[in-house]
Amino acid sequence: MKRIKAVTKERQACSSVDPMDPDFRRLRYCRYADDFLVGVIGSKADAKRIRAEIEAFLRDRLNLEVSPEKTRVSDASKGSPFLGFHVCAFTLRSAGSMADRSKVGGGSRRVRRRPTRGNIKLWVPRSRVYGFCRRKKLGNLDLRNGRVRPQFLDSSVAEMVIAYNSELRGLANYYAIADGVKSSLDGLELVMFRSLLATIAARQRITRRGPWQI
Repeated sequence: MKRIKAVTKERQACSSVDPMDPDFRRLRYCRYADDFLVGVIGSKADAKRIRAEIEAFLRDRLNLEVSPEKTRVSDASKGSPFLGFHVCAFTLRSAGSMADRSKVGGGSRRVRRRPTRGNIKLWVPRSRVYGFCRRKKLGNLDLRNGRVRPQFLDSSVAEMVIAYNSELRGLANYYAIADGVKSSLDGLELVMFRSLLATIAARQRITRRGPWQI
C-alpha cells in the first residue's frame, strides 16, 4: 500500500501533456483588426522562424510592414500585451484541483486533475488601470485619494452618479473576461467612489462628512 501511494503521488505530479515534444508542434493564432497574436508550442528558434515567414508574407503578398515596436518574440510565461490585456501562460504547480468523473454503471467519483503546462491567462495590466485613473483625473491610485472633477460641478448629484457608474462599468465590462478582474479594479473603484464624494461635496459646498441633502 505504501508503494501504491508513492507511485500515485508521483503520477499526479507529472504533467498530463508534454508541450515540448520534439515530434509535435502547435500554433495558435488570434487576430482583431490589424492586431494579431501568435502562440507557438515549440522552441524560440521555431518562433523566430515563424515570425520571419509572417513578415515576408505581409511584405511580399500584402505590401504591409509590421510595427517594429509591437513585433517581438517573448517567453509565453512572461506574457505579451494584446488588445489592452496581458496574455501569459502559466504552469499549475500543485497536484491540481478535484473534478467529478463518471463511474461505470452510473454515479460519479472525485478525482484529482493532473497538473498541466501552458495554461493561458488574461490579466488586467496595472499600467492600464493607472492610465485610466490619470486620464480621467480621478485622483492618486497609490494613496487611494479621490480628486474633485470640475467638469461635473454644474451637474446634479444623480447625473454625477450616472456618469461615474458609466465610466467604471465600461472599463469593468471590457475586462470582464480577464482573470482576477475584481481584485485588479478594487483600488480604482475606491478612488472613483472617493472622487465622487469629493465632487458632490464641492458641488453642494459641504465637507465629505456631511450634512448631506440629495
